[in-house]
Amino acid sequence: MATRSGALRAQMLEKLGVKSVTLAQGFRRAGRRLPRRIRARGKALADAEAMICNPKLARQLDAHAVLRDFEEVSAHLRGIDVADRRKGAWLQLAGAIAANLLAVGIGFLAWLFWRGYI
Repeated sequence: MATRSGALRAQMLEKLGVKSVTLAQGFRRAGRRLPRRIRARGKALADAEAMICNPKLARQLDAHAVLRDFEEVSAHLRGIDVADRRKGAWLQLAGAIAANLLAVGIGFLAWLFWRGYI
């Protein structure tokens, strides 16, 4: 479990830029950048990571469910394209700047019309 936990944390650092010591902290920091279903699987994995430290609780874990959750979260993280996310962030910033410039321009033209300069 420790190697899989470390692998998931490394994937989250690479794909989302989320640094964490535990899986619970990593999924909490990733927040809404992950879909609800993946966050739920991550919470189950974080709970399993906490339970594995206690021998009596470790026997209650369903290994197949933990492995299924790990595979699903790992597959989702592998599917994230970092370059596309970065490009999307730049396009979103450019769109916001363009919208603000348009609003200021329209406001300036309205002010010119109101003052009688146009």
